[in-house]
Amino acid sequence: MSTEIKFWLLVLTFIAALIGSWWLFHSNRLNPPTLFERIVATGWLLIRRIVCFAGALLFLVGAVVLAFNLITSATQINTFTRLGYALFMLFVSAFCVWAAIYGQGPRRGAWKDDVALHSKNKKRYGWRW
Repeated sequence: MSTEIKFWLLVLTFIAALIGSWWLFHSNRLNPPTLFERIVATGWLLIRRIVCFAGALLFLVGAVVLAFNLITSATQINTFTRLGYALFMLFVSAFCVWAAIYGQGPRRGAWKDDVALHSKNKKRYGWRW
């Protein structure tokens, strides 16, 4: 089997796992969670938190580097623009922390549903935070 076929097979398997996880979580909401569902939900929470906290850290480092002019290529940008970029990266970093802790609720524009869904999932799956 060629490398390209293996790559696409891996991509399709990953997408199928995401769709299957979504179906598992939403089709069985009224019943108590099974052990498999708890394992998958906790794994998803762990992966989401690792990725989002890592992204938050990268954006925070980028904001600090731009704000305090710590790289030579940042000197070519004027101070006002550089600080604007730094503030934007700080905002994205805060959003990554929010996504790491609470995830995404059913409505993308609302923030309160993120907290409500996370509270329900904490009770359902026995998460501590």
